[in-house]
Amino acid sequence: MSGLKFQGKIGWWFWLVMMAGEALLIASFFETGSKIIIIGSFLFYNLLFLPFVFRNYVEITEEKFIIAFGFNKESIPLSEITEVYPTNGEKFIIEKEYIEKIKY
Repeated sequence: MSGLKFQGKIGWWFWLVMMAGEALLIASFFETGSKIIIIGSFLFYNLLFLPFVFRNYVEITEEKFIIAFGFNKESIPLSEITEVYPTNGEKFIIEKEYIEKIKY
């Protein structure tokens, strides 16, 4: 079943944290003696954070709203969605008739 898929955004602060961690791990590679631990930490750090970059989307199918972010994936049936709040704080009520009109 195919639907509308929207790629999520990654905030500048996330990249800042990600790059700061990378820089610290790379710098510690040249400063300390235990290279194996630093390489392992570098791999673990990337395996922990990279899924948030590559698996970050929302999808609307005929039956459900899917949110995927990193290791998490949540699915909400469209029939259970009654209100939508945009980021500016306004509130919209979705009428069931309107949902029926926007279905494929």
